[in-house]
Amino acid sequence: MMELDRILSLPEFKLKVAFVTKDRADIELMKFEDPSIPIGVRHICARVPDVPKVAQELSQQDVEVVRPLAQNS
Repeated sequence: MMELDRILSLPEFKLKVAFVTKDRADIELMKFEDPSIPIGVRHICARVPDVPKVAQELSQQDVEVVRPLAQNS
């Protein structure tokens, strides 16, 4: 059985996010509080050793990048 880790409220996006976990698996459950926001998959999260490399590979395969990666200064 998965366990609730935490619930995050993001009022600026009219969104609540619950994080559930079991062993090394984590799932985000999103609830939009604005009924006009369409429901659907907007992102998938996975742990990878090189985020910029994987992001570039996905981008080259026409995966939409909604928000670019932040660059470290």
